[in-house]
Amino acid sequence: MKNLTDKKASRLVIIATAALLLIGILAGCMDANRNDFTEYTMQAVVVGINENSDSVFFETTDGNIWEIEGVEDWNLNDNAELTFSDENTESLLDDIIVSARYTG
Repeated sequence: MKNLTDKKASRLVIIATAALLLIGILAGCMDANRNDFTEYTMQAVVVGINENSDSVFFETTDGNIWEIEGVEDWNLNDNAELTFSDENTESLLDDIIVSARYTG
């Protein structure tokens, strides 16, 4: 009987150790990925609203047009501050909008 209990305890320790190791690896990967991206903000103005597709179009100060979903409180010519993620690339064109904040 003691031998069977020792085997179960050994298996439990091995499983727990493997689980903790896996959690540590995953946490490390997620933390590393977070550090690869840079966020930045740009001022923008609402230049278009499509209620059928629930899309708002912003023009940033550099002349680019960006689209987000969610027309709820946006109006034409609203000013906004857009926060972008650079997706860890050199190109601006694949950046994504993380948040849009009304500024007037």
